[in-house]
Amino acid sequence: MFLHRKDRLGASLYLEKPGWVVIASVSKDEALSPVLQIVHIGFFRIGIGVVAVMILTLIIARRIARPILHVANTAERITEGHWDERVVVKYKKGEIARLARAFNEMVETLQKSLRALRHSERLKENIIAIIPSALLVLDRSFKVNSVNKGFCEMFDMTIHEVVGKPVDDVLKETGISTEGRNAIAHGDCFLDLECECRSPKKGKMVLKLSLTDMQDVEEVVLVIENITEIK
Repeated sequence: MFLHRKDRLGASLYLEKPGWVVIASVSKDEALSPVLQIVHIGFFRIGIGVVAVMILTLIIARRIARPILHVANTAERITEGHWDERVVVKYKKGEIARLARAFNEMVETLQKSLRALRHSERLKENIIAIIPSALLVLDRSFKVNSVNKGFCEMFDMTIHEVVGKPVDDVLKETGISTEGRNAIAHGDCFLDLECECRSPKKGKMVLKLSLTDMQDVEEVVLVIENITEIK
């Protein structure tokens, strides 16, 4: 037999000999306190475990993100022109170490290619500069990319008056005939086209024009020779 009250828990037991009834009663708070204690300890331990997992995850994430951020910062400095920058590899194994080594190798390759390109550009400029004929280097839209000394001397013009302008505008200023300008504007390569030129500064001249492609470069070269004396 059980006794029930809102604030207490109890039970009774009848003993035939000697005819006694034993009644036991305890408050709910006292009866449930061990259970509540276990629940509180469980929640406390779960809370500690969650916090520990979060801290551990944050530490691991920072350890993973730090070298990747270092690679990104190094890449930004390289894009600003600091080609000697490299990623410092602290570990010999692992994906991050492989990424850093691959990045450094890529930068080395790009740096060598850039040096070769700059050397090629300087070589091209030097060759253009020493050729006695007048030269105009044009892009595919037929604007002047560069000009040599021979052109400036032949037509008494400066580099700043030529570079960056459409070639047809430049040739109009030199006095080259419409026939010669039309042949260039057509865009097809040709050799030894003779035409007249009535230069405002040098007078009448007979010129030989040649338009050729530069291999592996998106440019064409216009070569102008003065053959007035030969004619």
